[in-house]
Amino acid sequence: MDVRRVANRPGRLNNEVVITCAVTGAGDIVGKHPDIPVTPAEIAASAIAAGRTVKELERLRDDCLIAIMQALRRYEIGAGRTLAEDEERRLEAARNTTRQGD
Repeated sequence: MDVRRVANRPGRLNNEVVITCAVTGAGDIVGKHPDIPVTPAEIAASAIAAGRTVKELERLRDDCLIAIMQALRRYEIGAGRTLAEDEERRLEAARNTTRQGD
């Protein structure tokens, strides 16, 4: 059945849904990394093994970003410098608040 024809009929609700997912990423990436699944079976297994919720993926992403920022803070470069400067501002504000209370 052509989904577009059903969807364009007045008064008809289209209950057919097509969900797509770029499990291996966008574009030609075969050969760029040895762990990229290639065959349909590998791609399916990878997608099932990675079956995480959006919330889990966001938490994993955030944890990785925090770890990267903390590593960069040590060298005071990029986002690490920003993190170090923010922490210093917060510490200074806390010290000033404590001094005012004395």
